[in-house]
Amino acid sequence: EIKNSDNQYHGKVNMLTVLEKSLNTGMSFVSKKLGKHLLHQYLQDFGFGDYTSVELEGETKGRLDYYKRWSKAQLLTTSFGQGIVVTPLQMITAWAALANGGKLMQPYIVDSVIKENEVIKREPQVIRRVIKEETSSIITSMLISAVRKGYARKADIPGFLVAGKTGTAQIAGKGGKYETGEGSFITSFAGYLPALKPKFVMLVKFDRPRIGENTWGSTTAAPTFREISDFLIDYYNLQPNLIY
Repeated sequence: EIKNSDNQYHGKVNMLTVLEKSLNTGMSFVSKKLGKHLLHQYLQDFGFGDYTSVELEGETKGRLDYYKRWSKAQLLTTSFGQGIVVTPLQMITAWAALANGGKLMQPYIVDSVIKENEVIKREPQVIRRVIKEETSSIITSMLISAVRKGYARKADIPGFLVAGKTGTAQIAGKGGKYETGEGSFITSFAGYLPALKPKFVMLVKFDRPRIGENTWGSTTAAPTFREISDFLIDYYNLQPNLIY
């Protein structure tokens, strides 16, 4: 059975509601519309299942099973992130593609290299276009709505548009079942700001947070995202671009 976090049935809804309420059933519906091959292709295009080739040793490429080996259940669970293994760097690179108008960028660590009297500046490098710029704008608008009206409200920042999404994942245990009880989840929040002219993209991830009840991405990672964003806004003196 595919269930939602609130254990509620929401009937026919649009994609805004699917994102605002983190509806696994809605994403499952979308995955069936796309089919195994197309969903797998999009995941590959966004960089999942492959190395980012960042200048750091020990990078892993996660795991993205070939679509012809997917079961019917795996098609559905992959749509909301529980049928795939990704690294934080892969995730943030994929989010950067949404922020960059649909272009997947090559991540790098070193800003410039100084050789004697010469400074070699690193320039941003586009790997490929994943989605159209128009599609990127539409998704950004939907992610803004998820922050302003959905479960991600604790990441909202007065005066700024934030595009983002919460994540709460069960941890697979022994015997093909998920772990239960306190500390059996991974919570996260990913987003970028200012949403229309992004300067920062960020992923906040907690492994096995222990706060008792209401352990969700919305109650752990989203508030942390806002705290870090407040610091960045102050440090870089970003000016508000939204009047509430």
